[in-house]
Amino acid sequence: ELLPDAIDPALLPDIDRTRKEASPQAKLIAENVVKCLTSISNVKLFMASLDRVCMKHVSRYILPEYYDYMADAMEKALITELGENEAAQITSWKKIWGYLSMKFVQREEQIRKETSSLPGGWIGFRQFTA
Repeated sequence: ELLPDAIDPALLPDIDRTRKEASPQAKLIAENVVKCLTSISNVKLFMASLDRVCMKHVSRYILPEYYDYMADAMEKALITELGENEAAQITSWKKIWGYLSMKFVQREEQIRKETSSLPGGWIGFRQFTA
């Protein structure tokens, strides 16, 4: 299985668990994590990358607790790719992910508050009548 058992399948209803290669979504997540991490020393570039991702997360109702699922999945993927003997690298990635996910959660909460306070604003999914 590509997805670890730690991820609640109810949170990921559209993912094919029998896939043998990385999905386009997994590739996009990896590219965005790398983009954020490689720009971390350039605050302006980092914030631009972070903001773009956070706006998408808010629009798709990605919740803070999803980052814990990602952390578990990333740790298992790193162990699979690097091996358990690379504990120092895995620990470093966990620290980096902890920092990055904290920044995501903070910025996404700020965006939610800003957009929900606008006239007609809301948080989460909204019912529309066509």
